[in-house]
Amino acid sequence: MYTTINNIKDYARELRLSGLAVELEPLLEDARRQLPAYSDFALSLLHTEILCRRKAKLEWSTKTAQLPLLHDLDKYDHSFVNGIIPAQLKQLRQLLWLTSTST
Repeated sequence: MYTTINNIKDYARELRLSGLAVELEPLLEDARRQLPAYSDFALSLLHTEILCRRKAKLEWSTKTAQLPLLHDLDKYDHSFVNGIIPAQLKQLRQLLWLTSTST
């Protein structure tokens, strides 16, 4: 016998909502305890999916960046012909460019 929860998980996977498919049961348990409004419950479902996607994107970006295992910006060679100046490196280290372009 196929349960409603299994159907929801299957639909979530078919719609490529893999985060929701994985986290569905804890979300349903929280909803049983807290009895949120339907809109609040829907919001929590979508929020969970967004968090899972952001985490997966960060993991993928980190993996594809192919950063060396040990990297230290303090040891950057500024004398290199095409290198960046210390002021530019300091600005990059503040990571302000990440928050200005992320959505």
